[in-house]
Formats: sequence, C-alpha cells, structure tokens
Amino acid sequence: MWESAKRHFLRNFFSLSDEREKVQRKTFTKWINSHLQRVGARVNDLYHDLQEGKKLILLLEILSGEKLPKPSKGRMRIHQLENVDKALTFLKQQKVHLENIGAHDITDGNNKITLDEVLPKMHDHVVFKGNTYDCNDFHTANRAGTYCSCIFLACTGSQECAPMGGMARCSIKKNDYDYLDMTGEDCGCRYH
Repeated sequence: MWESAKRHFLRNFFSLSDEREKVQRKTFTKWINSHLQRVGARVNDLYHDLQEGKKLILLLEILSGEKLPKPSKGRMRIHQLENVDKALTFLKQQKVHLENIGAHDITDGNNKITLDEVLPKMHDHVVFKGNTYDCNDFHTANRAGTYCSCIFLACTGSQECAPMGGMARCSIKKNDYDYLDMTGEDCGCRYH
C-alpha cells in the first residue's frame, strides 16, 4: 500500500513539474517575442533559438538599449558558446547574479537552468541604459533622478496587498514625479 501511494505521489509531482515547465516555456517565449518583434525577429523554439546565442544577444540589446559585441557568424558549437558567453558577460556587467551558470549550460540545452535561472533573472532585473537600480534602495534610485514604485494587484482596506506573482514588481520612472507620494505616507500595506 505504501509503495503505491508513493508511486502515485511521484507521478503527480512530476506531472505538475512538466505542466509548470510548459507554462514557463510558453510564457517566456511570448515575452521574448514581444520584444524581438520590434526588430522583425522571432523565437520559435525557445531552447533551440537561445542555444546559438544570437537571439539572446539581440534580446539584451533591445532590453538595454546598448550595443553588445557582434555575435559570431559560424554555426559550430564554439561559435554558439562565444555568443552565449557574450550575453552572459553583459548580464554580469549589469550586476545580474548568475553564479555557476556558464555558456555551456545554455548551449548544451540545459532547459532547467535556462527556464529557472537565466530567463527569470533577465525578466525581473531592470536594465536601464546600462545602469542597474535596486528597487529596494530608494535613495540610490532617487539620486539617479529616478524613483521606484511597487505595483500591486490590490491594496484593500484590510491592509493586505496581493503582489503580482507572489512578490512586488518594481517599475522605474525617470523624472516623473506626478505619481510619487512625497508625504512619506503609504497605503498601510505590509509590503511598503
């Protein structure tokens, strides 16, 4: 009896894991394509298209507004490694924490690292004209002529907020103080 319950649990666990991977893959493909469409590019197979590194470099150029080193033209594995390494080096320069992640992880098709580590960090990290702002550090952002505001799905009178995706997302506005609450008061929610 115990063994059948254990098998049933593991089967359900891996089924949910596969479903999560499909949802993440679809979500990141749409997110990447929403940016790449600006320059007429498209990702069809998320893992395969990112393995060569060219689309990854193009995506980072679009997100940051900076010119990255020109990608290698060859199609051999060494060229793919060079391209992915250029993208990862740029992310590290932008202070995106990518510990123990190398170009070979993406080039060799390590889908778990691509989906769980690299893409979410790219998505959640704000790359703003080469400057990285930590939305938790208001004073640093304010000195740079920007401010950060947390965006919530709902702040109710019961002082509870429902942040998007389980955590607050931050947006950076440059020199736009119309929406900044200068009184220092907040809505009373526990996330401020």
